[in-house]
Amino acid sequence: MNIRSSAAICQNYRENMLQLRKELLAVEEDRLHGSKGYSVDEVAARMRHAIWEAVTHETAVKTTAF
Repeated sequence: MNIRSSAAICQNYRENMLQLRKELLAVEEDRLHGSKGYSVDEVAARMRHAIWEAVTHETAVKTTAF
């Protein structure tokens, strides 16, 4: 078991929060420069479509394998 000090845990938390802040600022800058974002509904639809494609492709491969 690896036991870390509370100072190490706090440092790791700070580093993670700074990294998240950096990523969020980069996304916000992209949006200000006209980069297109996606709504939650658009992302959900794309994910459902990707899953559907993967499942139907897998089924097609299994049925044509023999």
